[in-house]
Amino acid sequence: MKQQPAPSAPSISPYLFYKEPAKGFAFLLEAFGLEKRMVNEVDGQVVNAQAGIGPHTVIIGQARAETKLQPASELPAVHAGVMMTVEDVDAHYRHAKDAGAVIEYEPQDMPYGLREYGARDLEGNLWFFASHLTS
Repeated sequence: MKQQPAPSAPSISPYLFYKEPAKGFAFLLEAFGLEKRMVNEVDGQVVNAQAGIGPHTVIIGQARAETKLQPASELPAVHAGVMMTVEDVDAHYRHAKDAGAVIEYEPQDMPYGLREYGARDLEGNLWFFASHLTS
């Protein structure tokens, strides 16, 4: 019998790797306003955790060289980013900037119908936050 995801579970979620998952997770909650969903610890250390906004979920885990899981800060270039829709992108931007997020570009209206900004978390992962433009 095929297993189906729980009705509230997302079907696709980014999984990011951090040298220090506990610090990375705390940063996502504080700077980007994500909500804590789940934290798994082994011997008092965060091994993976889930956070999100609305229906969006991101999973973070422990970077480990022996399994070739590296944090973004150790890669020669960014290979992916995380896009999340928020209610008020300008307010979100101000909060993230005040909380220490590295801003890649400030909020701007994009030709594809979004007002968006880009930021990096404390380990170099690239995040895009956007609100839909109204006509």
